[in-house]
Amino acid sequence: MKARPEPHLTRTHIVDALAKESPLTRVEIVAVVGAFVDAILDGILAGQTVEIAGIGTFYPRMAPRAGAGRPMRILSFRPAIRAVEGRSVRVERGSVAARMDAAKAKSARDTRRERAKKAATKAAEEVRQARVRAECVARAEADWKARKVAKEAQDPP
Repeated sequence: MKARPEPHLTRTHIVDALAKESPLTRVEIVAVVGAFVDAILDGILAGQTVEIAGIGTFYPRMAPRAGAGRPMRILSFRPAIRAVEGRSVRVERGSVAARMDAAKAKSARDTRRERAKKAATKAAEEVRQARVRAECVARAEADWKARKVAKEAQDPP
């Protein structure tokens, strides 16, 4: 039976994986991983966008608070979609990318709804204008016939 992967990847897991593949000592690897993480955090705290090729992009953004108040600064992550050993990366439901995709889909749905609503409104307006034109033509014809009858009544043949 295959061993199930850990649900989360921690610094310890990263250090263990590097220790198996590297000639460095475990203490040196811990220092390297710590320095790497610190460099990322320093960039993020400085308000910079941190892009790691093949992994993704960390970027700070302002998000509205629930209720009143100033917006809060939060950290967002956009994963890089790439092929891993011939397989495509699968994005789990609820992940940042899945939420981003859902937001894009919602935005696209909203845009389609707005377009459909505009088209329906435009079509309804065109129908209303066509009815008004038809009523005007009908009134004009009725007036013309009434004037013709009145003129014939005044001028007998």
